[in-house]
Amino acid sequence: MSTIHDQAMNYVYQQVLQRLLSFFSRAERTALQLLIQRLAVAAGGMENIGQFKVLVNQTGSRDSCYTLALLRAAQLSIAGRAPGTFQLRVATLRWSGNSDTALQNMHRSYGALFLYDDPRVELLMLDHRQVLRQVAAAQRQRAHFP
Repeated sequence: MSTIHDQAMNYVYQQVLQRLLSFFSRAERTALQLLIQRLAVAAGGMENIGQFKVLVNQTGSRDSCYTLALLRAAQLSIAGRAPGTFQLRVATLRWSGNSDTALQNMHRSYGALFLYDDPRVELLMLDHRQVLRQVAAAQRQRAHFP
């Protein structure tokens, strides 16, 4: 059953990548390829990309969601061509100034990019002095969005 689940999830990830690529303009797809090349160089080659970690700060703004989508497209693109891909860490600073719109944007983008259940993605919520991991952060965000 695990093999069937993995195959189904890989199919879902391919669909997410295709949807992202269709959203991007030609110039953005070119920029995506350059990003993938730079990530490979920073990791020390494609053979080491599986041990590389990329941290991105998510604020819920339009630019932040776009950056996350670009990094997710790079991650999924590499996963389709190489045996491994980089670990994506998404950190969100929770503070009283966060608007409901920003939180909804984050939740929507996490759901659309299938970040909640992907083991290659680590969602972190920094709340006061606590760092909440993926499951706790996802549950807390879902509690705010019925």
